Amino acid sequence: MDSIYIALAAVALFAGFFDAIAGGGGLLTLPALFIAGIDPLAAMATNKFQASSASASAVWAFARKRMIDWRADWPMACLSFIGGVTGAMSISMLDRYVLESVVPIMLIAVAAYFAFTPTLSGQERKQRLSSVAFTLAVVPAIGFYDGIFGLGTGSFFMVACTLLL
Repeated sequence: MDSIYIALAAVALFAGFFDAIAGGGGLLTLPALFIAGIDPLAAMATNKFQASSASASAVWAFARKRMIDWRADWPMACLSFIGGVTGAMSISMLDRYVLESVVPIMLIAVAAYFAFTPTLSGQERKQRLSSVAFTLAVVPAIGFYDGIFGLGTGSFFMVACTLLL
């Protein structure tokens, strides 16, 4: 049993390193937790705790550098939080069989998305949604996804902002 913990710790360290550089460390930790035989809900919760800790650390770092406009970003943060809490509460209502069936498919889908999606160019794009529409529609939806599954959420937010705002 100790070798499982050592392997999980090694995956967590590598995933943290990977996450700090490019994001997506959960694509490594979640499968490792499943392979180790951790209950799917516990694995999802463990992965979410790790991701939330990383997000809190990032917010703290950006806030210290005064890179967050709290007044402008507050509505998005609140709606994302509400979506995330709703998603997190929803996952506990799912049957274990559903989690065991759907999560591997979601892992493959998110990994494929990141592997095969072309990178976004730095060119200027036309705004497709107003900030209000984006805040009311897209932000809570991505927040919900983050709460119920969460892998790649930061990248999905960046893509949505780039393509829609």
